[in-house]
Amino acid sequence: QTIIQAGAALGNFANNNNAIDVVTLFMLQSKNPITYISTTGSSENLRANLRSALGDSAYDDTFTTISSSIRFFDQFADPRKTSYSWPRSMGEAQDAFAQGKLSMYLGYGSEIPDIQKRNPHLDFGVAETPQLSNQELKTYGKLYGLVLSGQSEPLMQSAGLLFINFLTGQEPQTVIAKTFWVAPTLRALLATPPEDAALATIYASAVKNQFWYDPQTEESGKILRTMTEDAAFEQKSMESVVNEAHLKFQRLLQTISLP
Repeated sequence: QTIIQAGAALGNFANNNNAIDVVTLFMLQSKNPITYISTTGSSENLRANLRSALGDSAYDDTFTTISSSIRFFDQFADPRKTSYSWPRSMGEAQDAFAQGKLSMYLGYGSEIPDIQKRNPHLDFGVAETPQLSNQELKTYGKLYGLVLSGQSEPLMQSAGLLFINFLTGQEPQTVIAKTFWVAPTLRALLATPPEDAALATIYASAVKNQFWYDPQTEESGKILRTMTEDAAFEQKSMESVVNEAHLKFQRLLQTISLP
C-alpha cells in the first residue's frame, strides 16, 4: 500500500518527534499516571519514593489500560489494519503536515510559528486534543519553571528573584504567551481568553493539562519507546512487554532521591 495523504501521524517513532508525548497522553487519558509518589514511615520520619504505575496493582485494570493505549497508537503504522495511515516513508510528521500531506498533527501550540514558517500558505486550524473515551477531556503539556542556583552570589540571587518576579506579572506573561504561542500560568489570564482562536484554544487546554513525574526524560522516553515498539513487533506477549517496561521503570526510579 502506498499512502499519499495521511490521516494522523501515529504508530511510528522514527518520523514523529512527539511520539513519546502522544503515547504518554494516551496512558494518562486511560487513568494510568505512569509513575507515582509512594510514602512510608511515620510523620516524623516520612520517606517518599517514586514508583512505576505501569504494572502496579494499586491501579484498577492497569494492564488493560496500558495495552489498549499501546494498541491504539500502534495500529496506525500496521499495514494489516484498516486504520493504517502513517508509514515511515511519509517523512517527519511536522514536515508532512506543513506540506499538506498530513491531515491531523498532534503537537504543541509553540510549534505553530515553525509550521507557518515552513508553509505560509497552509490553512489550518487548532483544536483541543482528542480524547480516547467519553471521559473528561485531558490534554498533555509541558510546564517550564525558573530556578536559581544556591551557589550564586547573594547579589545575583536577588537580581534573579526580581527578574522572575517581573516575568510572573500579567503584562510580561501576556507578551510571552503571544510571542511563543504558549499559555500563561496566571489563572486571571487563563480566565480571559485572547481573541485569536488558536491562542484561545491553547489557553483552554492549559487548565486541562495532565502531567506525570518524569525524573529522567531521556531514559524514561527510551523505556516507553521500547515498550511500544516491542508490542508492535508482536514477538512477545503484551503482558511481557508491559512487565518489562514496569521493571525498567522501577530500576530507574530507585536511583532517584526525592527531597
